[in-house]
Amino acid sequence: MRRFHFTSPGPLAALLLLTAALSGCAGYPPEYLWRVLTWGDADMGDVDRFPARTLQASPRPQHLPQALDDDAVQRAFEAWRPGQRLDALLNDTGTQAFLVLHRGQVVYERYFHGASRDTVVTSFSVAKSFLAVLVGLAIEDRRIGSLHDPITQYLPELAGRDARFERITVHHLLRMASGIRYHEVSFFHGDNARTYYHPDLRALALQHTRIDGEPGRHFLYNNYHPLLLGLILERATGERITDYLQRRLWTPMGMAYGGSWSLDSKASGFEKLESGINARAIDFAKLGLLVLNDGRRDGEVVVPSVWMQAMLEPTANAPDDYNAGMPWMSHHPDVYYADLWWGLRRNDGLHEVAARGNHGQLVYVSRRHQVVVVRNGLRYGIGSMEWMRLAEAVAAGLGGR
Repeated sequence: MRRFHFTSPGPLAALLLLTAALSGCAGYPPEYLWRVLTWGDADMGDVDRFPARTLQASPRPQHLPQALDDDAVQRAFEAWRPGQRLDALLNDTGTQAFLVLHRGQVVYERYFHGASRDTVVTSFSVAKSFLAVLVGLAIEDRRIGSLHDPITQYLPELAGRDARFERITVHHLLRMASGIRYHEVSFFHGDNARTYYHPDLRALALQHTRIDGEPGRHFLYNNYHPLLLGLILERATGERITDYLQRRLWTPMGMAYGGSWSLDSKASGFEKLESGINARAIDFAKLGLLVLNDGRRDGEVVVPSVWMQAMLEPTANAPDDYNAGMPWMSHHPDVYYADLWWGLRRNDGLHEVAARGNHGQLVYVSRRHQVVVVRNGLRYGIGSMEWMRLAEAVAAGLGGR
């Protein structure tokens, strides 16, 4: 869930910048340089810029019943922001879709800025949370042995570069605690840009990754982790990742519409594991329902309960360790990171959890209050954590009815 801070230049400026930059960017593919220069900051238009692999609608679609109650959601919101209108805030913050489900029913569904239920939006880092579920399914399918397998069991070429990779496990990648270097330098040389725009993400993950520290010691949000997990999934299952998602999750969950997963390039054909699942907001809500129902759909097991619970549990690392990787977390001591999911700690262990993405994409789940909140938007509009706090307030308000 990283942000870029680079504004795309005009065509002539891009050409001049490209010419000037080549001397300092030797070794980068021209396609990568062009994307960074002309596409600029990641945005919702990326759903149309990257090539993609198609996901088909489920033959057994799950149609969510409606029991719309805008007033109840407004009252819950107003308890958090007295005197304000939720619809006004959503419009002012560039929100495209905002959905609230309570006890499995849609109680609020609003669209803004030309969007509708048929609008396909991109997930950004919400895709990481889908990936975590796929890893659990691969373990269930006995394609991945265990969370404690060294990643070199599946990616032996890493050990050929540096034997220390043998000490990194699958679980270290899921928990963002591998010790792999990640620098948020601006422009071409930053890992944010590389892991987002590089046209061969397999090669990038296998050849560019370097180790900075001891695995398991420190939290550092790192977009090489989902790329490496994707490589492990691809090799362990023998399937393209989109195909595995389709067969093991998209179809069983009952996604009512088609979607896609963005690729690094047509030539490479590797899914953008750190981002890039493209779907309608109403289908993203079904990821939240899956969590709410402990991996079941209509009583049928889609994902084993044991994985759903383990995936969402807080890490054993102390909060101060989080602050080193993401300093803003010091202002939110209840926030934690699990297996590619975010959470808000609760003393009784029934934690609030969320899949979060750039520009405020959100799938928030309150198991206590039986609420799912989905937000998709063009920009954050408010602080990145404020969307999680807004959803927390709405869930608490509805749960108290």
